[in-house]
Amino acid sequence: SQSMYSIRLIVSDKSFTPKTTYLNVLIKVQEVNEHAPVFNSEFLQAIDGGVSLRDDTPIDSILVSAFAVDPDREGLQISYSYSVAKSTPNLETNMLSLDTVSGDLILNNSFEENAITEFQVIITASDGARDANVTIQFYVQPFIRQSLSEPTSIIFNWGLLAPRPLSRIVSQ
Repeated sequence: SQSMYSIRLIVSDKSFTPKTTYLNVLIKVQEVNEHAPVFNSEFLQAIDGGVSLRDDTPIDSILVSAFAVDPDREGLQISYSYSVAKSTPNLETNMLSLDTVSGDLILNNSFEENAITEFQVIITASDGARDANVTIQFYVQPFIRQSLSEPTSIIFNWGLLAPRPLSRIVSQ
């Protein structure tokens, strides 16, 4: 579709010697932003049911990358701005940051040090005229560590190795 049209208007009277004048008109068509951006279906499927993270997730890790598209501007290179509308608890000041151009939600601080087990973030995508929000639930799972310096217990079921009944082994 074209965004500019040039028209030449010709006006003349119906006299015996007609007089004529011309006017060149330039028409610029501005796109109407009828739709807000929508978050990509693959992104929405990836966050459906929440996002599980380990409590030892490294600082500066990208937790999610929000990705929006705009039905009004299909096929065009459109830049969106992303922002955190809300987080519960309020984490964006010290724990999280959002790249306003790429939509990357980045971890700035350790989950372990802050004893966070779950949180929710609402990300907004804007095309400059309209906004769309997505709510993401995060679950932080503890990572169980075992020190190599600690003795390791291995439990065997000796009854499987003995040729006699288990009841005799227990009673001896």
